[in-house]
Amino acid sequence: PQNSGTEAVPVPVIDFHVHLFGVGDAGTGCFLSAKQKKHVTYPFFLRLLNLTENGHLDEDYLQRIVEQLRASSLSKAVLLAQDCRYNSSGKQDLENTSFFVPNDYLLRVTRRYPELFIPCVSINPSRRDAVDELDRCVEQGARILKIHPPIQNVDPGEARFRPFYSACSRRGVIVMVHTGTEHSAEIVGNDVSSPSRLVTALEEGCIVIAAHSGMSAFYDKEDFFPQLVALVRRYPNLYCDT
Repeated sequence: PQNSGTEAVPVPVIDFHVHLFGVGDAGTGCFLSAKQKKHVTYPFFLRLLNLTENGHLDEDYLQRIVEQLRASSLSKAVLLAQDCRYNSSGKQDLENTSFFVPNDYLLRVTRRYPELFIPCVSINPSRRDAVDELDRCVEQGARILKIHPPIQNVDPGEARFRPFYSACSRRGVIVMVHTGTEHSAEIVGNDVSSPSRLVTALEEGCIVIAAHSGMSAFYDKEDFFPQLVALVRRYPNLYCDT
């Protein structure tokens, strides 16, 4: 309101979905599989940002998004890590992982640029130390985490993850989950991307963000959006990003 005679305070605008990325050079701990490097998205990505595999691609990518953010009208960006797949014992499965951006690297970057980035760690709830990793990341300032079901090979709706979501709720950590179809990497199927799989976390009291709002490409047979509309009307703790 401007009728008080004072100027309106500008509202900060935050991009809530920016991916950190790397191939693992310069000690970042990132990982990109040989199969993913052959995927159509990877060479396109390199050309789009004028990047090359020169031994410091990870740092070059970081500087590209720093430059873009500083040149934009945004106040900050939420920067996302990317957890890997885990086997039936809850152990890391890099052999079947397309790409991996560790939480430690993300937290280093956000400490380096606190004026630009808000950390969003990535914790696959099927890892056997998921709650411990949550506690560790919260102690380092994380208040948002990301789960990518079809790439990370996890069904976020499984009842066995309730203790993990309960811990997120108690710690005040926002849970962002990919919804809708996925085409940028190898996936286990789009069924785990259904917004209906968010109910478990919502019932445990988490603030949940349906990343991509359950959207699909025009050629996809799945249409998850009606599910999302119904859930938004039912759960006041559910939000969407576009």
